[in-house]
Amino acid sequence: MDGPLAVVIPRDLDEAQRGRHDMIVVGGGIYGCMLALETARRGLRPLLLERDDFGQHTSGSWLRVLHGGLRYLQTLDLPRHLESVRARRWFLRHFPDLVEPLQCVMPLYGRGLRRRWPMAGALTADRTLSWYRNHRVRGDRILSRGRTLSSNEVLRLGPSIRTDGLEGGALWYDAVTRRPQRLLMEILRWAVAEGAQVVNHVEVVGLERDGDRATGVRAVDRVTGGDLTLTAPVVVNCAGPWSERVAGVLGGGGREGLFIPSMAFNVLFDREADFEGALGVEARHPGARTYFAYPAYGGILAGTYHAPGTGGGAGTGEGTGTPDGEDLDTFRSELDEAMPGRGISSASMLHVFSGRLPARRRGTVELSRHPVIRHHGDHGGPVGLVSVSGVKFTTARQVALRVISALERRGHVSVGEPSSRPRPDPVVVPDPEALAETAPDRLSGLVRWFVSSEAAGTVDDVLFRRTGWGFDPRAPDTLRRLVDEALSDALPGLNEGAP
Repeated sequence: MDGPLAVVIPRDLDEAQRGRHDMIVVGGGIYGCMLALETARRGLRPLLLERDDFGQHTSGSWLRVLHGGLRYLQTLDLPRHLESVRARRWFLRHFPDLVEPLQCVMPLYGRGLRRRWPMAGALTADRTLSWYRNHRVRGDRILSRGRTLSSNEVLRLGPSIRTDGLEGGALWYDAVTRRPQRLLMEILRWAVAEGAQVVNHVEVVGLERDGDRATGVRAVDRVTGGDLTLTAPVVVNCAGPWSERVAGVLGGGGREGLFIPSMAFNVLFDREADFEGALGVEARHPGARTYFAYPAYGGILAGTYHAPGTGGGAGTGEGTGTPDGEDLDTFRSELDEAMPGRGISSASMLHVFSGRLPARRRGTVELSRHPVIRHHGDHGGPVGLVSVSGVKFTTARQVALRVISALERRGHVSVGEPSSRPRPDPVVVPDPEALAETAPDRLSGLVRWFVSSEAAGTVDDVLFRRTGWGFDPRAPDTLRRLVDEALSDALPGLNEGAP
């Protein structure tokens, strides 16, 4: 088989047990996936294990905007700004099929740094410091320069925003992915093409060790209930909100403070956007938060709202959780005040994308500024066990490179130069409405391929984490039934190949 479908992600547990791995990565969110990719590109043989499905939790719930770090210039945090610029460029360069420029407009109301002259200075600094932002980026993915806007220009670009106190605006360009789950799957396909093995629905339950050194993990196949023993001299815990628990299961010392949870969520509203690109808006009262809203899935996707603690229904303080109703009401009312022309109501909420991010301190919404890379051997735990915790989807690759460098300095791995092979051609996900109505046989074949070659096992795996169809209110009502029927046909014949 040739072309984009030639790269597959088989769920091969026998090979996982037989194989010789240089590293086991625990967690199939963006941090684990990036680490699997970058280690494989440097000649290592990583094995990634995900307890649920790939990208099922926080990595599938973000705003989808790949920020270039303009806001870091407000605090003169130049390293984070430059890191963000490099990360955004990497996505635009390597995933032009899934990542595109996003025009961003921020109305300015004359408060603090939200005035024209500070923003003009920030845009000038951004333009100067990010001079390489378009280097080797495809022509239709070039980011134009930012500039300040008059009030009339702002209202032309965002007619639904509040007008009281408006003194102009700022315009710049970031990047956005419309199918974040597909982006993560393409990162995994690239990792597999470079030699990584990735397996979903496998839960790590213990550490194998020889004296004070890690030698692998014990795990359970959550599909069959079977026990697994998987070997590698290095184990990296990238379990996100579950990081502290997984570190405890693996016998890691010094795990406290590895991940202090805070709630974050974005909401898709059933409201037609009367603007293009993204609007950075705020309510009128002092201390109001800034939200970004842009057209998505036929409606308006807006966020991000941050709340301290774990959110409603969390219980143990782990996992994704759900936002409290009070937080949802606050977010909706502030967004409605910032965009009075759109009629943002509770009834217009179509989908809530929620997840947990690490906070700097308990009980606050201030996110951790820097990733945590903890070598548990330095804290009384096994040598070769490392835990990683980070905040941003955009800069997950940079964190992966730091982990690799740290492991190499300690003699845990030996890596070569990164492979220059291009990523595999992407899997093209067609429009769900056209596919369901006009090509049901193609839909069935595509679902069968997701099962056999991307380890999809449920309707939600297909609708939400392989295609994004489930988020689209424009998708026909029959789509879930058609996918369910195709999945039922596909599951008995997992090895029958691609369509």
